[in-house]
Amino acid sequence: MPGRYCFDSVPLMKAVELIPGGRTVEWALARRLALGERIGHFAASATDTPGFLVNHAGQGCGTETLRILGEGSAGSDTADCIRRDSVGFRMRPPALLAQVGSDNILRILVRMYDFSGDPRYRPSPWLKRRTRLGVPLTTPEQ
Repeated sequence: MPGRYCFDSVPLMKAVELIPGGRTVEWALARRLALGERIGHFAASATDTPGFLVNHAGQGCGTETLRILGEGSAGSDTADCIRRDSVGFRMRPPALLAQVGSDNILRILVRMYDFSGDPRYRPSPWLKRRTRLGVPLTTPEQ
């Protein structure tokens, strides 16, 4: 579906994607890209595929964070700090995953996996189970 997407949290996630439709004219796309940059965001044009650009770029870290949490290797506070402080995310990945919601994350991953067949996007059983039970994605430190 053609459209535009700013990522939550808008003040922290400085990206906006524009997905032109079949009848989008070039000047309109250019104006929207310029507007995104004027408001201080990185503006990019993407094709209409599951996950677009930002989810493809960030979902690898997200699925690895879910794997860390699912395996019990670390709690969400530790996973948050490692991803934010070592990798440079502006928003801690588990906090972002929790904000987006397990149902949305699961839906995004299923679409990306079905579209690409790439095992990096295969939803983990841990995520499926938590989503089905309505359990939040964050876990307390143990």
